[in-house]
Amino acid sequence: MIPKKLHYVWFGGNQKNELIEKCILSWKIHMPEYEIVQWDENNFDLGTNDYVSQAYAEKRWAFVSDFVRLYALREHGGIYLDTDVEVFRSFDDLLDCGAFTGFEKYIDTYSPITAVMGSLPNHPWISELMSEYDRAVFEDGYTNTQRITKDLNEKRGIINNNMLQKFDDVVIYPAEYFCLPSRNGYAVHHFNGSWLSGSAKFKKSLRKLLNLK
Repeated sequence: MIPKKLHYVWFGGNQKNELIEKCILSWKIHMPEYEIVQWDENNFDLGTNDYVSQAYAEKRWAFVSDFVRLYALREHGGIYLDTDVEVFRSFDDLLDCGAFTGFEKYIDTYSPITAVMGSLPNHPWISELMSEYDRAVFEDGYTNTQRITKDLNEKRGIINNNMLQKFDDVVIYPAEYFCLPSRNGYAVHHFNGSWLSGSAKFKKSLRKLLNLK
């Protein structure tokens, strides 16, 4: 069974905004027995991997998080959550598998979500995803979402159709579980983008204004 641990990543020492504080509080309310671990400069060795050390030097926190979330799951197991994921019910009944994630919706397209991922320690899928960073070049700008989508589509036969799917002992849930508001959902991903640049945040806000999310 997946351990009752919640991992999140917070490098750079910036102050958490109101939404992030609200989301973390929701984890504590709905999963009070879960251990919550903040991964930052104090408990992660940035020399572990060249990719992550280069991303950190450039203050590209999202790319640091891409690696560290996988590291936390491989080493300790549990559930990784982006800091803008608000939880509405316990994840207890999702723990009886080797690993899980879900789909998210952007405009009219579904793709695997990396904002919510859970696994056993040393799960082979997580370990294989991590191994890609041994040869990854930070400058290529290739995100974790792209890596995981390619892995699931090309290696595991997962189709981006928002249907519940499985491979081996891994479960991929519909977007209503972790991304979209739903009566039976577990969480909502707010797409806060705390790591975005100013121009990217402006574009994101414009998309929201035009109802293109």
